[in-house]
Amino acid sequence: METDELVARFSRLPGALVGRGPKHPARPDVAVAPRLRSFLDDYPRLRQDPGYVDFLEEYAGAFMQDEGRSRFVIILGFSDVSLDMIEADGPVVHDGFLTFAQCIYHKDTADYIDSYQYDFSFDVSGERKSGVYWCFSTLRTRPQAFSWHLPDFRSWLAEVIEKEGVYGRPSVE
Repeated sequence: METDELVARFSRLPGALVGRGPKHPARPDVAVAPRLRSFLDDYPRLRQDPGYVDFLEEYAGAFMQDEGRSRFVIILGFSDVSLDMIEADGPVVHDGFLTFAQCIYHKDTADYIDSYQYDFSFDVSGERKSGVYWCFSTLRTRPQAFSWHLPDFRSWLAEVIEKEGVYGRPSVE
């Protein structure tokens, strides 16, 4: 499935917002172009995933939040709808993995607080096979090591859409 079709499906999910990149199909934001070009020059291995490059050039980021503010899907980028890829808190690249998205879940009740998140990354070191890697963390566990998950960005975005942004709570404690 093409990136545009996937992004159109993502944008129809409740609470979803999609940004505008320099090649947006309807309303390009050319101000994003220099930062995006510099980013792709700094991490040339990302160009091996044309779906991800298409997404950045056309949409430059996305965000989804449910009404209860307990589920967040953040696809980092360069638009005002998501966290900024360059100015994000903490390192964008850690141990050769560039984190491009996070799915965060938070439940706060009178009895307990529970949070967990999945981070999705690309290997930019060239030491691992191409594709999307993932790891998780909870309030009671440290982040796990990244492991290979899917072959490319489009496969990952299709999975997020199918799951409506809901990944199950990790069973490892």
